[in-house]
Amino acid sequence: MKKSKQKIIFNAIYDPLLFVIIVVLGHIAWQIMFINDNLNIDTPPLLFGKYDCSYIFNPIKQLLVNQKYYILHAINSSYVCQEDMIFIPNKGLISKTIWGCVGVKQALIFIVAIGTARSTHTHIHKLWFIPLGIIILHCYNVLRSVICTLTLTFNPQYFNLLHDNILKLLYYVVIFVLWYWWQKQFNLKFKLKTH
Repeated sequence: MKKSKQKIIFNAIYDPLLFVIIVVLGHIAWQIMFINDNLNIDTPPLLFGKYDCSYIFNPIKQLLVNQKYYILHAINSSYVCQEDMIFIPNKGLISKTIWGCVGVKQALIFIVAIGTARSTHTHIHKLWFIPLGIIILHCYNVLRSVICTLTLTFNPQYFNLLHDNILKLLYYVVIFVLWYWWQKQFNLKFKLKTH
């Protein structure tokens, strides 16, 4: 009887615990791999401090900048885009997109979280769910970037609070919601635990 109760408790916490471990280890691994990620300047992404990975991040960064500019310009046609900077002339504040803001770390954490998740069906569903999740995460990142630029333009005193805290936390809430959606749809053990 005691073993059965321990197994029930283990099964109840296994999936959420695995998710938390993946997020924490993902952050640690990222910090080890990209030492210069926390710099607020546009230093190139250096893998282990040596190998320039700009060729991976630059196309994603340019896509993010273009999509952000399209939305901002629709809101206010005064916005100007020059390379990776978006601003309103004579306003004095510039929104610069750096490689650390393109969402690669969050996408990789999501891929590992879903890739290691249990499934009652074949894992074939991961082939469509992971790309769908990456698209949703990218859309959130574009929205986050637009909100940051609008905040920087009109209420710059709130930029750090939004960029470094609220919107970053919401990024992981989106990842969690996607993971939870996966668990509810494709993990029978998880379904049984929540009903």
